[in-house]
Amino acid sequence: MKDPNARRRYHREWIAQRRSEFFADRRCVDCGNDERLELDCRDTATKVSHRIWSWSDARREAELAKYEVRCASCRRKRLAAEQTRHGTRGRYEKGCRCDACKAAKARRNKEYRSNHRDELLAKQRAGPQKPRAARTASGIIGVYYAPSTSRSKPWRAQIGVDRRVIHLGMFATREEAATARRSAEQRLRSS
Repeated sequence: MKDPNARRRYHREWIAQRRSEFFADRRCVDCGNDERLELDCRDTATKVSHRIWSWSDARREAELAKYEVRCASCRRKRLAAEQTRHGTRGRYEKGCRCDACKAAKARRNKEYRSNHRDELLAKQRAGPQKPRAARTASGIIGVYYAPSTSRSKPWRAQIGVDRRVIHLGMFATREEAATARRSAEQRLRSS
């Protein structure tokens, strides 16, 4: 099949067929319903992906072992009950500050730190970071090319002081704007 649309259509139909074959003889583990069935992951931490229908049989079966089959309404009820249960990070983030929710948040933070400890240590060993590079067309922090505001003077210079941006003026060349920016920096440092 050389037509990409036909290939996509075939692939979608093939995946839908594999999915429907899997659910054909299954029922909801909670209510026994066999309509509107979905996969419900027991532990999302072990989940690899939800796009499993195109995988090989062995790999797909290994991933499906982590799931339970539920109808859409039972799955919604289970997820709602889990979100309102205390002792979860999600509940803490929604404003609950009970001991169980605080402990869940602390566990999550500890896991995150342990997972990223190597990266943090490498950054600490590297020493202080270099100053950030300018993300402007000029390559100079505080100097911007703004031809829409003035055609004769398209270069704008500005500086930040106490969380405020102070406009230094519009200039004909990038060098003039950079000079104005540098002199403003020196005035701020000397005062």
